[in-house]
Amino acid sequence: MTAVLARPAPRPTHHGAASLAARWARLLAGLWLFAAGIAVMVRAELGVSSWDVLHDAVRLHTPLTFGAAVIVVSVLVLVGSGALGVRPGPGTLANVVLVGAFTDAILRNGVLGGLPSANLPVRFAALLAGVAAIAFGTALYISARLGAGPRDSLMLAAAKRLRVSIGTARGLIEGGVLVAGALLGGTVGVGTAVFAVLIGPAIGIAFGVFRMEPPQRPVRRPAIAAATRLWRRRGGPRTAPDDRSGSRRFVTGDAVDAKIEQFLTHHHDAVMTTLKHDGTPHVARMGLALVDGSLWSSGTRTRVRTKHLRRDPRCTLFVWGGDRQEWLGLETEVGILDGADAPQLNLRLYRAITGRQPDDLDEYLAAMVDEKRLIYEFTVRHAYGQYSF
Repeated sequence: MTAVLARPAPRPTHHGAASLAARWARLLAGLWLFAAGIAVMVRAELGVSSWDVLHDAVRLHTPLTFGAAVIVVSVLVLVGSGALGVRPGPGTLANVVLVGAFTDAILRNGVLGGLPSANLPVRFAALLAGVAAIAFGTALYISARLGAGPRDSLMLAAAKRLRVSIGTARGLIEGGVLVAGALLGGTVGVGTAVFAVLIGPAIGIAFGVFRMEPPQRPVRRPAIAAATRLWRRRGGPRTAPDDRSGSRRFVTGDAVDAKIEQFLTHHHDAVMTTLKHDGTPHVARMGLALVDGSLWSSGTRTRVRTKHLRRDPRCTLFVWGGDRQEWLGLETEVGILDGADAPQLNLRLYRAITGRQPDDLDEYLAAMVDEKRLIYEFTVRHAYGQYSF
């Protein structure tokens, strides 16, 4: 059956505003949970994470509270990663201020006051609870897609400059931070080792709970180009692995129904039209896909269309059907996701378009950093076309 769709655009603001509000709520909940995990580990007095060893050392040698030390170190880390070329997102800036503020608030309220004098099994259980809280807080604030934390930004910058994997960069940074903090008198204990061993698996579990791919190791080349060749040859899988369940909400605006969602799930070949400064159109061929309920495409900070969209977020998409006689037009508004987690977002898009992993994850993620890749996130305001499904 062939469907012809031409419907008036809905009121444009409510859905996008609600989606953004939900992402900020998730970010704030994640930062609070992260801070709660830090506070519990501090009160258990069995040892803290490597970064918190440094924060504790700063607290010992200055008039700062523990939370204020977290903020000061975060600002310095943010400045360092910025100098190395990593742009912070709004969530990164919130992370810098709120984790320390929340940690101080929790430590001051007295709820955990009896924990240091509790018996060892209770304190060890609290330590494990703290690790779990930090893991789930991390998954929450990263899945909000408003920017990774300042330490994650530094890790990406170091991986790019040193041309090593993210895992290696993280190990070098955290090892150096731990040694510096210990030499300055920060608290090191069995909890420090427990955290180092358990935090990776715990974050993986937390990402699974929130149905989000955990960050992979980092990158070099070729990235989206490989995906583009695949969908242009029309040879690979035509479905988006992240959207098979059918139970997730399609976050693109009220103009989209189930048939359009099905069409976009199976077809990735499109033309993107943006507006130049004089109002004339600029056209570019691109690939798009549904990723965890959102419609995404990839670009770079230097692309002409990115400059157009920063000035005017309106964009029209023309999506081809399987036999090139079916088509779908989408009038959209575009959000640009260009925080420190942009390489991982591009990895998820690659999987959705190609149905497979890159051959070399390290090379892929390094390419995303080198190419300054970002994500275009489309909110559909008006949809029309002719297609069958």
